[in-house]
Amino acid sequence: MSKVEEQDIFKKALDCVRCGSCRVIYTDRIKSMRFGKQCPPGTYHLIESFYPAGLMYLAVGLMREQFPYSQRAVEAVYACTLCGYCQTICEEYVETKTMPVIGALRNKAVREGVGPLPGQKACIENLKKTDNILGEPREKRVAWLKGFPGPVKFLDKGDKASTLYFPGCQYSCNPSLEDVPGATAEIFSKAGIDWGILGEQEKCCGYLALALGYPEIFERYAQENAAAFNRLGVKQIVTSCPECYSTLKLRYPEVAPLEAEVIHTTDLFYRLVEEKRLKLKESKGRVTYHDPCHLGRYCYLYEQPRKVIQSIPGIELVEMERNRMDAWCCGAGGGVSMGNREYALATARDRIEEALSTGAEALITSCPNCALILGDAGKRSKTSMPVEDIASFLCRSLVKS
Repeated sequence: MSKVEEQDIFKKALDCVRCGSCRVIYTDRIKSMRFGKQCPPGTYHLIESFYPAGLMYLAVGLMREQFPYSQRAVEAVYACTLCGYCQTICEEYVETKTMPVIGALRNKAVREGVGPLPGQKACIENLKKTDNILGEPREKRVAWLKGFPGPVKFLDKGDKASTLYFPGCQYSCNPSLEDVPGATAEIFSKAGIDWGILGEQEKCCGYLALALGYPEIFERYAQENAAAFNRLGVKQIVTSCPECYSTLKLRYPEVAPLEAEVIHTTDLFYRLVEEKRLKLKESKGRVTYHDPCHLGRYCYLYEQPRKVIQSIPGIELVEMERNRMDAWCCGAGGGVSMGNREYALATARDRIEEALSTGAEALITSCPNCALILGDAGKRSKTSMPVEDIASFLCRSLVKS
């Protein structure tokens, strides 16, 4: 991004009128103000510069060179979870494009050598060395297969399939999440989907680099991945991770267009349920659903996961007060869980409290970062709240044959 482009983005910050609509949910959209808060960084820190309006004015000050990039400013910029609520709600009123401004602030912080935060920088170093943000060796990409008994096509080794399954770094390399790609693979097989994986050749989609202010690293991954995906000739790229999904669907076309359709697993599960390609047995339980920001506010997939849950006989779905567009962020997004875990956990605990208030027995989500931080917060809550990915939840209800 050139300095001229950056200045043009910063000028958009002047559109903010500091109306405060991005701080709360209006009372006509929720039952009470108990869960009426929005903006995790502002709510946690209670300092103006951590709210969207404060970040917009910070951008204006930096644009006009009224002050240098201080350490406190860096903390404010990297406290944003990039949940997108401020921009979504502002589109109904003023139309301030907050997300590009915050992105430009992070690009500037990296360029000037003051950002990101240490834990976030470590993830970028991992990415440079191992092509995944966890710093795991390539062979860990396929560790989740040990729990999947069925046949697997390895597209990196010459096998052919119409669908590429792209789990993403967290699902591929984090042992605590490997049941999710395993469950997803079982669902694919039950539905008769012709699918395969890239195996050890799978790389990060580049989202975290983009989110933390390293656009050049993101563009390199986008170009390399797009070239690899397009060579395979697949018709669909299916991913379990909302950040991978929004990145492949919304950001890749800007630098490296894909020839295949990009689908999130929740949308694919919905299609399979609608086409009656999955046989589901009766279960018992009352659950609530947490909307991941990149699946909901970024890509508008609100109803598909809910319809998947409701398709399971005997399952009752109850809603939290903040749901769909108004959903409260889990607290882990935008690299926050790597930069300030205590703040991320505090945000997650607020969501767990909201989930408990519904009387639900479990919280279902469809994002690795949401599952990890909410799961940790759920274990630490006074009343334990189990957290489960929708793929594992659906897989348990499949009729075994």
